[in-house]
Amino acid sequence: VLAEHAAEIREQTGAVCVVSKPGHLKIGDDKLLTCHWLKEHNFNYPRYAAIENRAEVEKLAKVCGYPLIAKPRFGKGAHGIIEICNSADLEVLYSHKNIVIEEALGDADSEYTAGCFCDSNGQVRGTIVFRREL
Repeated sequence: VLAEHAAEIREQTGAVCVVSKPGHLKIGDDKLLTCHWLKEHNFNYPRYAAIENRAEVEKLAKVCGYPLIAKPRFGKGAHGIIEICNSADLEVLYSHKNIVIEEALGDADSEYTAGCFCDSNGQVRGTIVFRREL
């Protein structure tokens, strides 16, 4: 909410909201857009496919093998993450929308999170990747 109204808040109150631009937040809030962005900017990223693209999902399963990870496109942390152990598990997910299928990284007891820091021109100035224990 602050990002969308930062200019208005500054104009009315003089307060500076230190927030990302709404477009940047949109990318960070959408796991599929995040994967696309990481790939386009030559960062490491998990191999991925949107559940709506069955051919790409099946290619991912063939290349990476099982387990795979299913994540809601929109959401935070590990909420809603499903481990896909075989093609039958994957088949169930085709009736859903807004799911990203990714290669499994780490193990069942860990989660990796990444963040980028950009300047006001959108130039990446720093990154951080860390492993969280769940």
